[in-house]
Amino acid sequence: MESVFVKLPAFGKNAANHANTKKICAQCRDALDRRFQQPQVQTRDQHWTAATRYEIEQASRSIWTLSYLRTSRAACPFCQFLIQMTEDDPGLAGRSIEDDGQLLLAPYKAGSVHLESTLQIIWRWRISIRIPTPPPSWSKEEFVWEYLPTSLGSLYPLPDLERGAMDPQGQKIFHGRKMGPLVDWTLVRAWHTGCAGQHTKTDPLTYLGGPTHLAALSTCNEPSQPFDMAGCVFRLVDVNRHCVVPVSLKPKYASLSYVWGNTPRFLLQGSNVAELQTTDSLKRLAGDVPKTFLDSMEVTRQLGLDFLWIDALCIVQDDAADIQSHLARMDVIYNNAELTIVSAGPNAAEGLPGCQGNPRPPRQLEFAAEGVALVNTQPGFAETVSRSAWESRGWTFQEKVFSRRMLVFTDLQAFWQCHEATWFEDTVLEPWEDNVTAVRLGERRHSMSKGFSSTLELTHGVHLPPSRHRYRELVAAYLHRQLSFPEDILNAFRGVLKQQVESDEGGDLWGIPRKHLAATIGWRHDTTKGSNRRPGFPSWSWAGWITPAEARIAFRETPNFDTVLEPRYRRFLDGEWADIRPPPAPSRFPPRFPREAFVLHYGIPHHPGGSRYVERDLPPFEHDPAAMPPLSHLLRFWTSSAMLDISAERISGDADGLSSYEVFVPGTGRLVSHITLDPAWVARNPGPAEFIVVSPGVALLGEALPRPEHVGLNVLLIERQGPVACRVQMCEYTVGRDVWKKAMPYWKPITLG
Repeated sequence: MESVFVKLPAFGKNAANHANTKKICAQCRDALDRRFQQPQVQTRDQHWTAATRYEIEQASRSIWTLSYLRTSRAACPFCQFLIQMTEDDPGLAGRSIEDDGQLLLAPYKAGSVHLESTLQIIWRWRISIRIPTPPPSWSKEEFVWEYLPTSLGSLYPLPDLERGAMDPQGQKIFHGRKMGPLVDWTLVRAWHTGCAGQHTKTDPLTYLGGPTHLAALSTCNEPSQPFDMAGCVFRLVDVNRHCVVPVSLKPKYASLSYVWGNTPRFLLQGSNVAELQTTDSLKRLAGDVPKTFLDSMEVTRQLGLDFLWIDALCIVQDDAADIQSHLARMDVIYNNAELTIVSAGPNAAEGLPGCQGNPRPPRQLEFAAEGVALVNTQPGFAETVSRSAWESRGWTFQEKVFSRRMLVFTDLQAFWQCHEATWFEDTVLEPWEDNVTAVRLGERRHSMSKGFSSTLELTHGVHLPPSRHRYRELVAAYLHRQLSFPEDILNAFRGVLKQQVESDEGGDLWGIPRKHLAATIGWRHDTTKGSNRRPGFPSWSWAGWITPAEARIAFRETPNFDTVLEPRYRRFLDGEWADIRPPPAPSRFPPRFPREAFVLHYGIPHHPGGSRYVERDLPPFEHDPAAMPPLSHLLRFWTSSAMLDISAERISGDADGLSSYEVFVPGTGRLVSHITLDPAWVARNPGPAEFIVVSPGVALLGEALPRPEHVGLNVLLIERQGPVACRVQMCEYTVGRDVWKKAMPYWKPITLG
């Protein structure tokens, strides 16, 4: 690929206002000439490989030692600019960096501008400034950098105020924008107006879920959830009358998503409903109302809206019936809001940064010399939000997932995110110029996550038709979040379960979809310890375990066709043990295989499909409430069970955390699988342990429709508490049916609680 590097022109008023008579040193001049280059142009039918991006990034890296910058700052304005960024960064406060420390300028893909007339894609790069932990090392095959835990932000060029942007296309997109201590409401209103006017359909350039799913998506203007508040008293805050009002018809309203933190609670209760419904009551009680609530009312007025939904003021907090009726409608409330105002701060007392009375400290530095005008920008949406208290809380998950638009207030800047765009206060990203069809951010990843590793695209996918795969993605993202009250684990996820499970036949059992029970009961994570059990929930549900933020959760794969390998699960309902799974939908069998090939069985005596098998009903079960879990926690089923050996020595991990062990067929040394366990559990349970089959599994990953010989068994380690079995951990990978047969398993009834 041929890159054309251009010298930046002088910038009229910008250059005049920031003139600098010092001369840029040779190292900085070289870095600036290579760094801020003409954008790379790619046509829609071209494909850039990872090697192409590597060449661009490698060609544009620059490194200074801090001793050089400190020595040259008096003579070189760019050295002075860089060293000032390290001195002003709050993340480096109190940290001493030696002179042999290094400062790195490296390009990262900021995103792309899509042009309508030429069908071209203009790639733009942001210049990230980091302090690597020496010694850095890389090669063309592999390079690894470790950094101090702070980012000095990025550098973007400033547009010429007189002549527009400074690139050959004349665009201001992906240029820096200067921020003031207060939010620019004209800009925020332009975001709202631009989204409402332009985002009338989902654009395949900005949506990553694939064109086949576009028809199933709502737009920014059209909720996917009907506004059904029947049987519920729906209240809103009237931001002009400063009071709470009940409404019968749906007006345009904003919603608030926030974190209480350690703020004293100001709540709507039965004793003050009449008072808070009187005009100006919130103004009279302003000293008691959290500042985040008051600032959100001002934001609502600035956007031209009259009403705001705040859970603390719109739900009677000491009325259990009112709480439950609203909890069942969280998806409706947030999805039907015109937008959601997000306070990403740690508590409700701090207010919204950038609102009146809460100015933000200046964090932008400008540089202008020798025809170069730059401004530093803060970390982007994904990085900023992923570090916030709001992103870590359980209750805010479904509020974010169901919101069609979000206006996010952080201590660095305000962000706009909707189904179609993510806009920054300090960077020009709005595609409002002629000839621009879309702007795509580099951080909107194909992982469909909104945040670095959790949730950037989840607002899209939650509106897709329910599926077990979508359900798994949402559960995995949710379980990393924290709850003040562990018993709220399902309440804070109820809106997602309602959309993904209840609308898809059968509802859920303790968060596990009834329709896809066998496909979702085989979950595992790497933090299974007895001390992590959540009381009041069955062990077989993910809701029954506390998942630390650093843990990973995964679901074992299952074939997408019916086999006799799937246990027939039953629950106690209306005085009897009733089948859980509704009648299965017609299976899809690939035409290259005859249907008979998919009638899989164990091939083991006394098992379904094997010799001497006799189908029997479950034996009677005497429930002892004092010694057993509640009947609502129990699953009963026939399945295959075997006693297997767990290696005494761990193959990875350490004694204090969880470790991986090998699982063997007793007396043969035949490896069955690996399993991650607490070493303390292994020490307490020497000798063979009981494993049971909970679902068929896919032994060969990567095939959408696996062949019959690739179907194995998903196996669970259990421990006994009298006649009731409790979950310990899933094996790490699917067990082959031939290996399981060598373990001499028994077909037996299991009661799992």
